[in-house]
Amino acid sequence: MYRQHFPEILRRASEHMELVFGLELTEVDCSRNIYALINKLNLGGNEVNKMKVLEVLAKIHDTVPTSFPDLYDEALRDQAERAGLRGRARAPTMAEASAPSRAKSYSSSHI
Repeated sequence: MYRQHFPEILRRASEHMELVFGLELTEVDCSRNIYALINKLNLGGNEVNKMKVLEVLAKIHDTVPTSFPDLYDEALRDQAERAGLRGRARAPTMAEASAPSRAKSYSSSHI
């Protein structure tokens, strides 16, 4: 009875699983109807950011992140701030790199 509707049911269920749980249903073997669920969120400790959340929100509303201008601007600022923090952790700032050394040089004329 539902056999003819199964592809549409599976498509919709798959779309909702991706939107709600971040899981993508991927066909692994079409001859044996084998599927796998793939984690699309990649949420490690530092992977959660405002842009990712905004992308999910936009997808739920079937639109793009720029459709939410205030949130999009905030997400861009967040990305820039994160990029700046990563850059500072890797290399000294220009002020630090060009600061004169405070070590004093002493010379002795006792020979």
